[in-house]
Amino acid sequence: MTATFELDVLLVFIGLFLLTIGFINRDKKASPFILWIGIMCMMAVLVYHIVDKLG
Repeated sequence: MTATFELDVLLVFIGLFLLTIGFINRDKKASPFILWIGIMCMMAVLVYHIVDKLG
């Protein structure tokens, strides 16, 4: 396994964890911010691989 794969898996799990925490605590003010951070973690993996294939 490469370091990129391990980082990808780590970012996806962090993103899923943050999405879960944000959804569970959706009544609090920080919830939308936590949800967006989780989404951005997972989007970072997708964008990285797309840019890597193009470049």
